[in-house]
Amino acid sequence: MENVYKWCNYWKLIISPEKCSIADLSKKKLQSIPRITYAGFPLPWKQTIKYLGINFSKANQNGVILKTIRSKALRKINALKSIAYKKYGPRTKDLINIVNNSICCLFYYSCSLTNKFSETQYKACNSIQTMALRVALGLPKWTPNIVLMKIAGQEVLSEKIKRYKDAHCAVYSGDCVPATDIITNVEVRFNIKLLRNIDIVYLRTHFLVEAKYYPIFTLLMQSLRSVVLGLEALLKYAPDIYIDSMGYAWTFPVFTFLGSSPVAAYVHYPTISTDMLKNVQTRTTAVNNRGYISKSKIFSQCKLVYYQIFVSWYGLVGRQADVIMVNSSWTRNHILELWKKPQLTLLFIRHVMCLNLIAFHWKYVMVKQELCLLLNFVQKKTTSFKLKHSIIFLKD
Repeated sequence: MENVYKWCNYWKLIISPEKCSIADLSKKKLQSIPRITYAGFPLPWKQTIKYLGINFSKANQNGVILKTIRSKALRKINALKSIAYKKYGPRTKDLINIVNNSICCLFYYSCSLTNKFSETQYKACNSIQTMALRVALGLPKWTPNIVLMKIAGQEVLSEKIKRYKDAHCAVYSGDCVPATDIITNVEVRFNIKLLRNIDIVYLRTHFLVEAKYYPIFTLLMQSLRSVVLGLEALLKYAPDIYIDSMGYAWTFPVFTFLGSSPVAAYVHYPTISTDMLKNVQTRTTAVNNRGYISKSKIFSQCKLVYYQIFVSWYGLVGRQADVIMVNSSWTRNHILELWKKPQLTLLFIRHVMCLNLIAFHWKYVMVKQELCLLLNFVQKKTTSFKLKHSIIFLKD
């Protein structure tokens, strides 16, 4: 109690008595329950304390963890029932996606704990999955689980959880910086402590994509040389899932056709935008349109043709991505216009940590909450790509 008081006084926190309870860490048998107050309010006496969304307990009990996750899942299942109308509601396919990305993801986030469950607790997890799928498919309770999973095209939840603990993460990097320094920099800059270590795959041909070597045709030369960079990355380490966060769209075909890997792209800023085309068309001097080019009609026409060809190629390679993530509506509008894949373009306003090129393999884990939606496209790729070892998506 004294530590709780000190903590609250230091951070000037206000406790909510109706949402918090104090832990009983004493093994003594008390004849009467002591009255504990905080800021003049009495606190109920329980075995655990929930403070600011954090559960403090005498022991890390799997039963408590399962109970917490189950209560959250049941609330979401009740919400799912309200929209699961056969006639006017969403399609069955969309309802199954909601089950995977909203209900089952609760167990994926807690994989570091849920993979220590007993067989009985795993059965409880499976019952939550089957309950949600019955609601999504509109099937009665007596439907056998085998038939239910076959119709939904899903895998048993407990089997996925058991596999996720073997996943790890590798990062492609062109900087000759030790892995420990990179992890330390992540903790200092983003205040994120990685639960597991990552491997750094160093690329020697990273200098090929530096703009200083190409005073003219910079975009084209950087893009073509990035193919060489992608080939080196694929030869050094072939991932199960490839995620680009640096804007090297020309590496997508390399990993799609040569590596047979699903590709995800997190786009900060498109390599070329429609604004750049407008500057050339209107002969406006800008960063991408030098003064002597904007003043010359011939140079402007030649550059406009060059940009139009580059845009067509950029759209062709960009459409090889299975999932596209952007961080602003401005970027999303340009990517939709260039890549023309609206059904696979996701908008994330929240800040996403970017560690150069991120590659997934069955021995590597990525610790990032926003990328949990990648599980959706991985499941869609099961017809042409069998992911033998799945990946983890954990909270920061």
